[in-house]
Amino acid sequence: SHHLTVEEEFLFNSIRYMETYIVANGLIEELKAKLNLPFYDADKEYLCRQLFAHRVTNNLKTSNEEY
Repeated sequence: SHHLTVEEEFLFNSIRYMETYIVANGLIEELKAKLNLPFYDADKEYLCRQLFAHRVTNNLKTSNEEY
């Protein structure tokens, strides 16, 4: 299988990607469980960047008072 290579700037140290990291990690865990596919850190980094670029976030709110 083909996987991406890790870039010099390690993505998970960047705060701006933390919200998309949560979404990407959930998606990857579900795909791993259902399809038995291997995923690497570089794959997760790529997915985080794509989610960030397309403004996909975890939009769960626990209550209106918190916002």
